[in-house]
Amino acid sequence: MKYEVPIGYYVKSFQKKVEESLGEEVVVFKWKEIVGPALYPHVMLDTIDVENLEVSIDHPAYKSAFILRQNLILNKIKELFPRYDIKNVKIHLV
Repeated sequence: MKYEVPIGYYVKSFQKKVEESLGEEVVVFKWKEIVGPALYPHVMLDTIDVENLEVSIDHPAYKSAFILRQNLILNKIKELFPRYDIKNVKIHLV
């Protein structure tokens, strides 16, 4: 007996492998969704690894806004990319 596997299964499997191999690059693609449209033009992702996040922010007011939303942003990263468990956030004002 032959079983057919839906193409979506293969697509999701491939997507997961790509995300795991690319890491930071995939987070960049979702950055607008992660920080929201209001902060997106002002908060740039510098680096991210499993426990560390570094961002550059172009104005003190947006730095304050980022800090207020920091827990929501970290939760969104964890939701989208479960392998990340950010413990340290560095903010650079540029």
